[in-house]
Formats: sequence, C-alpha cells, structure tokens
Amino acid sequence: MAARVRALVLVGVVAIVPALLAPRAAAQGDGEKPALLDPDTRKYELDVLKPVFDKYYEAGSGYYEGSWRGEALWCFERAIELIPEAGGLRRFTGLLRDFDNPIWKRRKWKSPKAFVEAGFKKKKEQYDQAYATALLKLGAKYAKKPGDPILAKAAHERFLRALELVGGPYDLDAEGRLVAGKAGTIPADVSKRMVVDDLVLINGKRWLRDSMLRSLKSLDSVHEARDDRILVRTVTSEKQAADLLALLKLAYPQYEKQLGERATPRPLGLFVFPDTSSYQEWCKSSDHADRTLSAGFATSKEGFAVTFAQARLEPIALHEVAHLWHFDVYASEMPSWYAEGTAEFFGNSAAMRYAEGTLETGLKPTRATLAASLSDGRLRVPLGELLSGDANVRINAKDGSAEHFYREAWALYWFLSTTKDVRFAGRFADWENFGLGSRWSRDAQKQSGAQLFDQLFAPVRAELEAAFTAWAADPQ
Repeated sequence: MAARVRALVLVGVVAIVPALLAPRAAAQGDGEKPALLDPDTRKYELDVLKPVFDKYYEAGSGYYEGSWRGEALWCFERAIELIPEAGGLRRFTGLLRDFDNPIWKRRKWKSPKAFVEAGFKKKKEQYDQAYATALLKLGAKYAKKPGDPILAKAAHERFLRALELVGGPYDLDAEGRLVAGKAGTIPADVSKRMVVDDLVLINGKRWLRDSMLRSLKSLDSVHEARDDRILVRTVTSEKQAADLLALLKLAYPQYEKQLGERATPRPLGLFVFPDTSSYQEWCKSSDHADRTLSAGFATSKEGFAVTFAQARLEPIALHEVAHLWHFDVYASEMPSWYAEGTAEFFGNSAAMRYAEGTLETGLKPTRATLAASLSDGRLRVPLGELLSGDANVRINAKDGSAEHFYREAWALYWFLSTTKDVRFAGRFADWENFGLGSRWSRDAQKQSGAQLFDQLFAPVRAELEAAFTAWAADPQ
C-alpha cells in the first residue's frame, strides 16, 4: 500500500506547482486569515519550500513503511503545513489520523523504541531548522516591499512561524536583529516591531506571546513557573508564580481523581493579575466584560484560569483551575450549579486545607458552614432556582445571593456524589457519565447537561429537594 500512497501524494504535489488556482499561505492563530499571495509569488514560495517538503515527506514515507505510525503522521502533517495544496497527501494523512478506520486493522503498528525516537528527534530538529531557514528567506524577500500590505503581512507570518519552529528564548544580535536559532536572523527594522508587538519578557527573557499574552498587549513582562503539566504566570513576582505552581502540583492528582482525566495535552494554566483594576481592564478589553465583578474565571479559549492578587489567593486559584479542568473533561455543557459545585469542592475555604506543603481538598460541608444558606429550615436559594440558575448572573445582580448559590452548589454536589440513597445515586452517576460523552454534547445533540438532569430526576424531584434540604441542615 505504501507505493500506492507514494504515487498519489507525488501526483498531487507535482500538479500544484504549475497551476495555482487557489493560493495558500501559512496558517494563522486566533481565527486570523493568512495573507493570500498572487500565483507568481506563491509559485516562487513553492520553489523555496519544496526541498523542505521533500525532507518531511520522504522521512514520513520511511516511517510509514516501517510501521511507525506516530512518527509518519507528524512528518506528513508538517509537509502539509508547508504545501497545503498537496491534496493526495492531505487525504492520506486524514486516513492515517483516523486510527479506528477498518483500513488499518490488517496492519501491525510498532511501538516507539529508543533508537527510533533518537533518530526521529534528530530529524525533527534538522528539518524544522531547514523549514525555518526557508521561511526567513521568504520573509526577508517580502519585507523588502513594505508598501505592499499583503507582502508585509506574509513576511510577518513567515517570521513568526520561523521563531515558533526554532523555539525561544530569543536574543538580538549586535545589529538589533532577532536571532532564530541556527536558521538565521530577522531584519533589524522588522525585529524592532516584533519585539514590541509579538514578544514578551518572561522571567527576563524574550519569548513569543501565546494567545493569552496576545490579549495583553500593554503587558511587556511577566513572571512564570511551570512544569510539564502546569503553567503559572503572574505580574507580581517569580516567588508568587513558584508558590502557586507548588500548590497546583499538589492539586493536580486530586483534580484527576475527582473529575477524571483531561482530554488535552496543553498545560493547565493560571494567570494572576497584580490587582483588581488591571484584571477588570483586561476583562473589558477581551470580551469578558461580564466577568469584571468575579474573583476570577476560566477561559478554555486561552487555556488559562484568570484571577488577581487578593487575600486568600490559594482557594480562588484552586476554584478557577478546577473550572479549567472541568472544561477539558466534559463534552456536554454542564449547568452552572454543577460547575461551581465541583470548583468549590476544591476551592471553598471550608473545603480545603493548605499548610506546610500539604493540601487537602474535598472536605465535607458542616452544619456551621451551611447554616447561613438556610432560613427557617429552607434553602435561601430554592432547589429549582439552584438547578436552573447562573452564578455569574447572581454575581452581577449584586444582591448578595451569589454567596448562597456557591455554597449550596458545593453542598448539592457533595450530597449527590456521596449519597447512598438509591433514588438519587444511580441517576447522578448516569448523568455524570453522559456528561463525559460526546453524544450528549451541545453541538452534537443540542442537549445540555441541565436538560438531561431534569429528565433523569423529574420522577424524584420533590424527594430530592426534601432530602437535600434535610441533609444541608445537618450533614451526615
């Protein structure tokens, strides 16, 4: 089958060079469309990129023939990035990515071995450097025509991608040019603009802005602490970042045990603004104006939980990062009470203890901690309003009810996730399992977690309210 695939791919690549009916360019992030080049310019670009394309393609073919699926897939995807017009390779890579396709059942894929991984790592570095060098050549050519906005944008795109490929941190040479590793340099006039617009100082060194930092254009320096799974950034100090990283490293296995395994390889991110005003200013400028009164929130788009320096920052951080974890686990749109209840399981000040390098979360609510949310034996936020309500709406209402909503959401989550009552336990377990599955996702079936909860608990709704209210008055 390898020979057949090779023929299909090569035909696709050869065919696109002389006839460019749909010019393409490098992909852009944040939904921004890449610069569209005229056919002659794109043909020149293909001539520059084709030798690098061949490196990735030939390596991918070798890995495929040797049954090293992961390595082959990476090489082919890189090749497609260079030349998206390679329709044959694009189609074959789509098949290769679909591991469950019956076409692969007859093929035995090999697990990576040390010698293969070492050779693959070396190829990645060599080929990515060649790719970056080609992009710098293209960028330099386009940058010589600053009066052409399309070429200026194309130059910027290629310089950015070259920097991404070689990785940071980035230095300036004696002439003020950004150094892209061993691949080359970016012209001084372009480097001057990129240092301001595209780079940021992290722990005193220049790095490319990611999506979160691109939304903070006025911020030119941050402090960072990270490991392979967690990323913490603050504007205050490296110590604060390191302290919060230590907290989240302790919380990580507790999140996983309670909420399940995350479905993304991206690090768990936390960003801490220095004060309320800077946090609120960012919210207003980044389409999050409805969050200005919150102590923080999580945004799956940027992959960060966001808050600001405040008294008892640790519980807030645990709460907001739990939201981010929640986004990475559940396919369904879960109701507000559940999202806040799970977050309070970790971040309610009465649900956690952190001292001397030890973290406890999921502590049981007590009569004393829940007393404020009961009046004459009734919940201040009735169960129906709790199940259908929205925490952020209550925060913005500024009527004091948000405090009760959060406390009762925590209590209800604790009650349903621990009860042995056969009327509720099975229903809740089924509901959580459905929430984890894509078949009940908002996009797939137009069925939210709240609607499904209502369907499952409708036969015992009155009994649930009575049992939960009695339990909240005296948690057992």
